[in-house]
Amino acid sequence: MKPITLNLCGASYTGVIRSVPYISGGAPALLFESKSGRRIATLSVNMVGEPLMPNHTFIKDHSENEGVLGQLVNLGVVRDTGTRKPTGFVTVPLVEIIEPSLRQ
Repeated sequence: MKPITLNLCGASYTGVIRSVPYISGGAPALLFESKSGRRIATLSVNMVGEPLMPNHTFIKDHSENEGVLGQLVNLGVVRDTGTRKPTGFVTVPLVEIIEPSLRQ
């Protein structure tokens, strides 16, 4: 994937998103990394036990990632399905990964 800029915690970061399967469950994990490979943020949440269609994952759009869902949608990385799943004190949005280079 080509480099993108995301605003996280009030600062702008440029990097690339990489998709790897979570060890537990195999859902896509979306990792935002610098060009040198240093992890900037984990953009997804692993919801073990939640059945997912291929190329679907949950986005962490709270805490230090607040606002990342809208940015990923605007950049054409994901499509918001409108489904939300409660997890602890927050709900997480289910997305479909539409960026071809990130689809598994």
